[in-house]
Amino acid sequence: MYSGKMTDELTELYTQYYEKYGGNPDEYIDLEYGDDYNLFKRDIKRALKKGIELPELYPLEDEEW
Repeated sequence: MYSGKMTDELTELYTQYYEKYGGNPDEYIDLEYGDDYNLFKRDIKRALKKGIELPELYPLEDEEW
């Protein structure tokens, strides 16, 4: 989740992300960005460039059961 400032650039990234993936980049409850604008913006750009959704940037490591 992201709770920081909204800029024109971020609004444009939201639009691009929604058009590509059908959802907003701040809807993933497992990802916590807080108000880290630069990290959130960077990750959206990376996801769009790589053609993957945000959670795929941070694959889960093997969990011990």
